Parts: sequence; structure tokens; C-alpha cells
Amino acid sequence: MDNDGANEIIVFSRTNQGWWNDVSVWSLKDNSWVMLAKTKAFISEEINFDNRIIKMNNGYYLIGHNEFEEDANANFAEIKIIIK
Repeated sequence: MDNDGANEIIVFSRTNQGWWNDVSVWSLKDNSWVMLAKTKAFISEEINFDNRIIKMNNGYYLIGHNEFEEDANANFAEIKIIIK
């Protein structure tokens, strides 16, 4: 995703904040794991772990949610964090 030829992984870290999870993307660089992007995401039976990384405009984005903002349907607003 960051054009370095290395594999990346996505990590979902459960928290003690109910349905909120930390979601991060990591890449192996010089034998060390480096975080490329991090966000929070609301995970439930209706909103799962699928499609957390998207490709847009020749770049990759990590999809999360803004816990302080809701859309017109009372869902948490989606945010896109660029993966660098």
C-alpha cells in the first residue's frame, strides 16, 4: 500500500470502550514494524471488519468512524485516513 514492496497487516485492537476498536495498518521496514495509519472504528453485528481499506485516487485509505459525529441516519460518520 505504501509502494515499498513489503507486505502490510491490519490490526483490530479491542478496547474497553464498548464497541469501539482501534484499527491500524502496519508495514515491515528494516526488520521493524512501522504503523502507517490508525483510527477508531465502531464494530457491531451490523457494522463489521469488512472493507476497512479502500483505494481512491491512486492512494489507499483506512476507514474508521468519528465517535462524536453522526450522519443523517444516526450512524457514526465515516472518516478516511490516508495510508502513507
